[in-house]
Amino acid sequence: MTKIRICIGVLEISGKRNALENVLITDDEYTHFHRLNEAGFERSLTWFKFLNFMSMVAFK
Repeated sequence: MTKIRICIGVLEISGKRNALENVLITDDEYTHFHRLNEAGFERSLTWFKFLNFMSMVAFK
């Protein structure tokens, strides 16, 4: 019974991964700063950065 549950769990995880694969696209910091600059923000900076998370501040 446990082996069946593990196999089903693996299939569910791989299905979720395939569904999110082309939806959540990560960009680097330069790309985000470039977009903010194109949107009219004069100044932008990284406020906080830890592991895969980053907070940015932008001023018009």
